[in-house]
Amino acid sequence: MVKFLRSFCLAGLLFLMCAQAFALVEEKQGGLKTHERLWVTSFLNYPPFGQINKYGDGIDTAFQPLLDLIKSEAKIGIEYAVQDTYSKRMFGVVNGDIDLVLGAYYDSEEYLGMDMIYPSLLNNPLVVVTMPYKSLNIKTRDDLKNLKGAMDSRERLADYVSKDLKNYQIEKFDTSEKLYEQLFVGNVDYILTSRYYGALEQAKLGIRDMVLMSKQALWDMPLFIGVSKVTVKSDYITKTIKKVLKPHQEEIKSAIEQRVIEEIRRADEASDGVVPPSFVK
Repeated sequence: MVKFLRSFCLAGLLFLMCAQAFALVEEKQGGLKTHERLWVTSFLNYPPFGQINKYGDGIDTAFQPLLDLIKSEAKIGIEYAVQDTYSKRMFGVVNGDIDLVLGAYYDSEEYLGMDMIYPSLLNNPLVVVTMPYKSLNIKTRDDLKNLKGAMDSRERLADYVSKDLKNYQIEKFDTSEKLYEQLFVGNVDYILTSRYYGALEQAKLGIRDMVLMSKQALWDMPLFIGVSKVTVKSDYITKTIKKVLKPHQEEIKSAIEQRVIEEIRRADEASDGVVPPSFVK
C-alpha cells in the first residue's frame, strides 16, 4: 500500500512538472491559445479619430493601418468593442475585458490602468480659430489670457490640458452650430479646437473658408495605443505590437495621417452646396 501511494504521488508530481514545462514552452512561444483575438476599442463619436462604421458592427478608426499590420504580421484577429459609453469601455480596458484602446492620452486618469505603446503615431493638436478680419496675433497661450474663448464640449482632452484650460475664459457648447455662432456674432474672440475635429465640424457647417485656423498648436496631445495591464498575456500583446510596428513605424504613421487628411478632404467635397447657418451674414 505504501509503495502504491509513493508511486501514485510520484506520478502526480511528474504530471505537474510536465504541465508546468508545457505551459512555460507555450508562454515562450508567445501563443494566444486562450486569447486568439484582441478586443479593441476607440473613440466612437470623435471623428476623424474614431466612429462606428455604417454597418454598426465595427470602428472606422484613423488607426486602421496599425490594426491591418497586426492582423497580417502577427496573425492575430481583431474584434471591436462598441457597446456602452466611452467611459465604460475605458473601464473595460482597465479591468481586462478589452485588450486595446486606440488613442490614449498619457498622464490622464482615464488611462492609468494601461501600458502605453510609444512613440505616438498621431498628434491631436489644439489650435485657435478666429474670424479672418480680427487680427488677434495669438501665438502663445499667454496671448489668450485677456480674451474670451469657446470650445466644443465633445472634444476629447488629456487631463493636463483640461487642467490648464481652467486658467482661461472658455465657455463650452454642446453643438458646433451654437459654438461657431458665438464667434460669428462676436460673443467670443476665439474658438479653441483640435485641428482635425475642428476642420470636420467647420466643413459640415459649410464655413471652412469663412474662419481662420492657426497653424501654431497651443497644446499638443499625442495619441498612444493603450494596452490593458490585466488582460490575458498583456506583456505578449505589448511586445508583439512593438515588434511588428518597429520596422514599419514611419510607414504606419504616414498612413494614419493620410487617413485623417483624406477624411477631411471628403468632408470638404461633401460641403459643396451646403447652406451655412443663419448666423452667417
